Amino acid sequence: MSFVFNCDPPTEASESEEALPDHNHDDPFVNRASDATMVDRLRSTFQLLLDRLMAVDGGVLAVIFLSFMLAVGFLLIILSCALWSNWLPLLVGE
Repeated sequence: MSFVFNCDPPTEASESEEALPDHNHDDPFVNRASDATMVDRLRSTFQLLLDRLMAVDGGVLAVIFLSFMLAVGFLLIILSCALWSNWLPLLVGE
């Protein structure tokens, strides 16, 4: 199964866009060509990650998700103990 995203940047300016002045044409930091290639790279990387994620079977994906949730839970407990400067809940488990 493969997901395909169609979020291509516009290739031609419409008539209403041509009528608007471009204030960034002299700005050396604005480079629309590199922005388009960056969007293409991000899209291809995200597509590759989604394809690999869909290739993993459901059992492995469930184990990965549950281990991630367990790690987030431990992190929240440690952060709450640090926030209140009370480390007893970390030792007791309540």
